[in-house]
Amino acid sequence: MKIYINFLLLLLIPTLGLAQQQKTLHQTFEIEEVERLNFDLYDEIEVEKWEGNTVLTETKIEVHDATKGIFNHFVKEGRYEILLADTPSAKVSKTEQYALNEDYFNEDATSTTPDPQEIVEEEMEEAAAPAGPQEGVVYLTSKDSDRKPIRTRTGECLEIVKVRIFIPQEFNQSGQNSYFRTLPDEDDED
Repeated sequence: MKIYINFLLLLLIPTLGLAQQQKTLHQTFEIEEVERLNFDLYDEIEVEKWEGNTVLTETKIEVHDATKGIFNHFVKEGRYEILLADTPSAKVSKTEQYALNEDYFNEDATSTTPDPQEIVEEEMEEAAAPAGPQEGVVYLTSKDSDRKPIRTRTGECLEIVKVRIFIPQEFNQSGQNSYFRTLPDEDDED
């Protein structure tokens, strides 16, 4: 019986180091002179208005099947960091990704890949934004905009990242990931 218990313990030891790792990161950005705020983030985002005069981001990270050391390494390297920039990030658009993948399919093959035109119409409009910096326009972008999966000896890790962005109340939505500042009327102050 002791041999049986010892054998089970030996089988379980490798799995003890792999658990769900989680962390919440907060970042604050000063945006006093900003008229337009755009989001170009890799992760799922939720935007909320608040009374503050800065932008606050809350990034909730969960990585399953990774050791604490691996998880801490990716956090320390800035995998989940958000940057404030005056130009959008230069990541590969989804249209370009589909064009690269078309080489793998010949005309006779059937693919469940949707038509790229249907998927990226909105994103192409966003990509048509001017390339250089514009006065009063800033972008919140992901530091790691080409996030490759985390792999360990046991396989690929499940990674769940959700970003809540708190923006000042005077910003109103003008597009899918774009907000503009509305200045208070001078008549309202009288």
